Amino acid sequence: MSIDTSTELDFDAPAEEPAANCELCQKPLAAEYFTCGEVIACGGCAVQVQGQLTQGAGLGGYVHAILLGSAAGLAGAAIWYGVRALTGYEVGLIAILVGYMVGWAVRSGSGGRGGLPFQIVAVLMTYFWISANYVPDLYMAFDDPGSMNAEDYEYFRSAGAPIRLLISVVISLTLPFIDPAENLIGILIMGFGLHQAWSMNRRQNIAVAGPYQLHQDAPGEDADELEEPTAPDALAAPIDDPA
Repeated sequence: MSIDTSTELDFDAPAEEPAANCELCQKPLAAEYFTCGEVIACGGCAVQVQGQLTQGAGLGGYVHAILLGSAAGLAGAAIWYGVRALTGYEVGLIAILVGYMVGWAVRSGSGGRGGLPFQIVAVLMTYFWISANYVPDLYMAFDDPGSMNAEDYEYFRSAGAPIRLLISVVISLTLPFIDPAENLIGILIMGFGLHQAWSMNRRQNIAVAGPYQLHQDAPGEDADELEEPTAPDALAAPIDDPA
């Protein structure tokens, strides 16, 4: 069984009157329990959480993160282009939405591990897909004789679709910084989008500790309540956030 360590579980929220069940696998606790941050867990789940957060993601983890991030980024770029095509307005705030979509997708693809490598992947992909929303405009410009001189127009008309697409992608990556003074606000908003993707992929700082003993009440009282933790032995030290 694999434990999902993504942000769907809030490891930092305090548990109120925890039941004598593992909050990760929902199975009844035996004689002891562990804590993953503030989440109550059985021994098996605690070991899996610790292992998943410390071991490397491997090539598969990065491939999965890139694939999910690409799908999310493509959807975000399509939203931006669609809004611009339908309204005629450049809504730069969509850059933050793209950052959120890519950041969430990369984190999900990494199994919730986070960390510097996934932060870099998320930022690069966010920038790529923010810029890519201009690719359709650039590609269609090759069919407009008024957009370039006659010699270039004839060259691009004879070029194949893959070459025109590749050139469109390369040019799109430079557009945000062609005139920084005129696009200062746009660059700042894009920066917020990049920061969104970066912050969503920070490594989780979770302390896994225990074991604690379940408290057995006297007859007539509720049984199997969780004992208050006292001087636990740490299963593992907190995982520091390198970012």
